Amino acid sequence: MAHSRTYEAIVLRTYDIGEADRFCILLTRERGKLAARAQGARKLTSRIGGNILPLCRIKVDLHEGGNGFLITGAHDVGVSATQTIEEFLRAQQGIELLMQLLEDDDPLPELFDLTEEFLGTCAGGTSSAILPFTIRLLFLLGLLPRVPTTTLAETDAQQIHAYIRRCTTKEWLMQPVLSRENERCIRNACNAIIVQHARSELRVASVAGAIAHAERAS
Repeated sequence: MAHSRTYEAIVLRTYDIGEADRFCILLTRERGKLAARAQGARKLTSRIGGNILPLCRIKVDLHEGGNGFLITGAHDVGVSATQTIEEFLRAQQGIELLMQLLEDDDPLPELFDLTEEFLGTCAGGTSSAILPFTIRLLFLLGLLPRVPTTTLAETDAQQIHAYIRRCTTKEWLMQPVLSRENERCIRNACNAIIVQHARSELRVASVAGAIAHAERAS
């Protein structure tokens, strides 16, 4: 039976469909990732079109029927207003991971809080959030292998394991600076896990890298 409910949501992606509709991928606190259609959202007279844009934090009214979810109302709570292309691309790397790794209708409130905090750091200009975000995300999804707790002899190994263990906690952003080699080691390990579970190839990180390289060369 069809029913309606209000959800806390972050708009991950939107797609224009039909003459004036908008199809939205939402991350909700109560139901996890959901797809919903907003009829007439692209009309100039729409009351909700300006609130259902990527990275917006909203209260959304969803009507659940036999054909899926319809957005009947959207109330702006906040938006992670990225100011530069670098901030935007950092945010999109996290969004791409969520789109690739999350199953539909699988609620995980801690993941919602993580995403909200991550987007806030991207808008605030923090450049080092994507790696700890990735580790924390993999941990919450049960995809991160168990990190050994035994004392390791090598300094680098100790630093790597300490870094990963801290990322699995709510203090995931409060990290010491890693050496380039150790960061590369952790990033490669995360990428190997992501490749096993992602639905398709990740692209945003390579685009961000190409832009950064072009800017350094200019």
